Amino acid sequence: MKEKEFERRLDKKIQGHAKIMSDEKRKKIHIDYAKNHSQNELFAVCIEEMSELTKHLTKIMRGKESMRNNAGCIEEMADVQICLNTLQLYLDLSESDFNYAIDVKLERYEGRR
Repeated sequence: MKEKEFERRLDKKIQGHAKIMSDEKRKKIHIDYAKNHSQNELFAVCIEEMSELTKHLTKIMRGKESMRNNAGCIEEMADVQICLNTLQLYLDLSESDFNYAIDVKLERYEGRR
């Protein structure tokens, strides 16, 4: 999706206080996507999306993009999160096991303060 189109559609949802898609509908979309793509395709898309987010973050670091109201960065963050959610389902990782893994990592961050 073109960045301006994403920004326009996002602003419309935010300004209109649109209803957020249900977890069930999101899960169905992730499952359907995973069923219709090979493992290599899923992994390649994840790698590409993470690369695009990396590109936006390095632009922010170099002062080429603003950190605030950065629709491009928000779009890539959403793409990466979608990929992670799809991978979680594809790899059959339960929500609780995944959250335990997140807890372990966050506890490590907490210990670094």
